[in-house]
Amino acid sequence: MLSGRRIVVTRPADGQPAAARAIARLGGEALALPAVEIGPPDDPRPLRRALADWRSYDWVLFTSARAVDALVAAGIELGGPTGPRLGAVGPATARRLAKAGGAVDLVPERHGGAALGRALLATLATPEHTRVLLPRSDRALADLPALLAEASVPVSEVVAYQSRARSIERHELERLGMVDAFLVASPTAAEGLLGTVGAERFRALYGAALVAAIGPSTAQALQSRGLPAGVVAARSTFDALLRAAAERLGGE
Repeated sequence: MLSGRRIVVTRPADGQPAAARAIARLGGEALALPAVEIGPPDDPRPLRRALADWRSYDWVLFTSARAVDALVAAGIELGGPTGPRLGAVGPATARRLAKAGGAVDLVPERHGGAALGRALLATLATPEHTRVLLPRSDRALADLPALLAEASVPVSEVVAYQSRARSIERHELERLGMVDAFLVASPTAAEGLLGTVGAERFRALYGAALVAAIGPSTAQALQSRGLPAGVVAARSTFDALLRAAAERLGGE
């Protein structure tokens, strides 16, 4: 599907190898251009307090595999017999939970924070008596905690890791050479990709390249910076993003 195509991946550095393998399986060549940096919270104390109270929660909802990694690094035993039930935003996060020993109790059919919240509410007889922990990025969308709060669910949102835009410089773009597509997997990546260079210069360099967004929020972030997405993945997963780009390129 991607034979001879050169695909730029804007994921953080630690996500580049898996992305490159996925692109290679489709016959393409991956070009690494990390536009996001991941780090621990500036203030780790709220996370420590939440994890010290781990067994008091009825549910812990994970909206990214990185949140799973953050809790594992903090020493939480996700597969403990007396811990809370676990929900995952999608299959990649569910797989990471399972790898860490956790039993995944909930994965919504449609992937996204709001979908996860609605799926949880559908299982609750007494939402107001269900304590929920949300270990998340500092840039996570507000849709999930807002939905739970509106349903009177006692929800604790805590920063498990921080996601920062890494500003791409003009020379980094210019040295890529010929490019067929850019895969943009978060609003933060959109910020990093365009924050310094700007949409006008980007189009001057790569106006013929496909810009693929992982979902509506990422497409909106691109649009707000003057660069409309050429395709938006139907599901908020990297596999769906890559598939959407491959299908669009295959039709050209």
